[in-house]
Amino acid sequence: MDIVAVHNTLKVRPRDAWPLGASHVDLAAAGNQAEIGQLVLRAAAPTRGVPISSTPLTGPDGATLPVELFRQHYIRVERVTTPAFEPGWYPDALEPLTGTIDLEADTNLSVWLKVHVPEGQRPGNYAGAIRVGDREVPVRLRVWDFALPSAGHCRTAFAIWYDQVADYYGLTRGSAKHWELAERFYWFQLEQRLPADDLPIPASLSARDWLAAAARFLEDPRVIAYRIPARAADPTWTRDIVEGLRAAGWLERGYFYLDEIDEPTAGGIEEPAGGAARVHELCAWLDEIAPEVEHLVTAEPVPELEGAVTTWVPLFDRYEAADARARQAKGETSWWYGCVYPTHPYPSYHIDDDLMAARVVPWLMHRDRIDGNLYWATTIFSCWDGAEFVPRDVWTDPMAWPGANGDGQLIYPGPDGPLPSIRLEAIRAGQDDYEYLWLLEQELSAAARADPDGASDPELVLAAYRDRIVQSAFDFARGAEVEPVRRAIAEHILRLRGGSSPQRVLELGDVEIDGWVAELGGDTLTLRTGPNGEHRPSARWLVKDFSEGDVVEIELSNRRPVSTALFVTFLRDDGVRHEAARAMVDAQSGTRIRVPIDFSLMAPTRITGFQIEMMPHQPGADLEVAAVAISSASATRRFRRAVPEG
Repeated sequence: MDIVAVHNTLKVRPRDAWPLGASHVDLAAAGNQAEIGQLVLRAAAPTRGVPISSTPLTGPDGATLPVELFRQHYIRVERVTTPAFEPGWYPDALEPLTGTIDLEADTNLSVWLKVHVPEGQRPGNYAGAIRVGDREVPVRLRVWDFALPSAGHCRTAFAIWYDQVADYYGLTRGSAKHWELAERFYWFQLEQRLPADDLPIPASLSARDWLAAAARFLEDPRVIAYRIPARAADPTWTRDIVEGLRAAGWLERGYFYLDEIDEPTAGGIEEPAGGAARVHELCAWLDEIAPEVEHLVTAEPVPELEGAVTTWVPLFDRYEAADARARQAKGETSWWYGCVYPTHPYPSYHIDDDLMAARVVPWLMHRDRIDGNLYWATTIFSCWDGAEFVPRDVWTDPMAWPGANGDGQLIYPGPDGPLPSIRLEAIRAGQDDYEYLWLLEQELSAAARADPDGASDPELVLAAYRDRIVQSAFDFARGAEVEPVRRAIAEHILRLRGGSSPQRVLELGDVEIDGWVAELGGDTLTLRTGPNGEHRPSARWLVKDFSEGDVVEIELSNRRPVSTALFVTFLRDDGVRHEAARAMVDAQSGTRIRVPIDFSLMAPTRITGFQIEMMPHQPGADLEVAAVAISSASATRRFRRAVPEG
């Protein structure tokens, strides 16, 4: 059986070529973050009942984090969304995995792992393993010394169709069991940093009862956006709702979004009934009730709606950043959305697209200062046949709405409630990315206020990071490039806070010696050679969890009266060596060697370690290694072991 760890931005289909990857899972996360990893398994012959389990990740002072496992479910795409992708089996739903797995011959199967890092988790390096049969795959997680905000800053309106939830589970719409299950779907989606538009509350309630039921949702700071219910036929009820929300201090997080004028220009300006005049009428009514509340209208700016619409919501491919900025200067706001359209190469949430197409949306929103992201449904468990919704097997039929696989469904209905798709996990990762950018922006702005002349321009710094991921709404990174950028942002946040990422001081005894006479005593590792250095003796430390911005630091001293030249060499999992730097250790002196890791030459997931080795034709050496560590390129810190002064 073959096993390889690949990045969580990559979709691996059952018949794809065996992917490049690593022998271990390398993760990094802040507090208030969930991070996922992916293993791909393949056997030459059918293999049944392979045991699989995970160990907790153990970190500093015995702190632990549990690991969840999921089996990848594949769904067959018969009619592709776009010609950019082929028909066939695609990964999508994630099913909880316990016990065993079955493998088909010469067929890829992905197993996903998920780690929730709570706020306040001890920062540092954590390690554990996934056990597959008699194999063990190491899992390493770096926990950053900061937490993402619980109340996010990338607003969304991802609709849950609660009636579809009831119908799928055979519950009576509006029953107590229906609303109990609807609430589980709501909280599940909120955990993904995607507040649904409607709160799971019956619309038939009186205004007073609706407000009472809404309290426990709106008191949760994670609910950063929600739809304020509005009844054009009952303006008194709507006004009472608004006044109650205003009195409780909840109004500013809400928005209006009227089904009656959804996509008013999609079929010509005569949609809805009454055309543009009806849009103007409803916008004026809501503006009179709550002028401070955004009223989302799913349309790009058109002359017919000027003067009525103040929050425009165009499709991803119809958003014009320059026009939006001009409108923002006038007090208008801009959201955007995707659905069946646009398709690849634009962002999308389609099954037959790559995962970065879903993850990249918040990066674009941060760059262009887009106020929110709307999505029409996450729980369409039936199929629209042109006239009505009819039953559909969500586990075999990927098309809830004609024209786009997966459109309208990001959540799967498990036996006991909601299950994620890998698209949903990618969207959540993008929401987390936005919070990294937001945190960095706050720290940069604070530094600029404290030192106007010496601090970096926040927007230039942010742009340098964003430009590595997004160039336009149809030109963006499609693979694992996002990982080193996110880690570099984390390192930058820590530098600005005056802290540091965990410095990993390696144990001097955890070394592979070749050609040296080695002796470990006290806090030093002594390395001696004979008079002939032609064999290039080496001391190798095996380290596999490098990230952007890391440097190798080695403190040593030379006890001989002759200077010694060394190479610092990085090692790759396929045997390739990269002699990254030459270091001269002066006679009878101590030195610190600092060598940054160049990921353009070696991807972080492929580095297996590094070594110091004698250059050829050197006289004998007598070295004392005092400390070896992986540190940040941003600062030099003291080791916990002192280096002898020469």
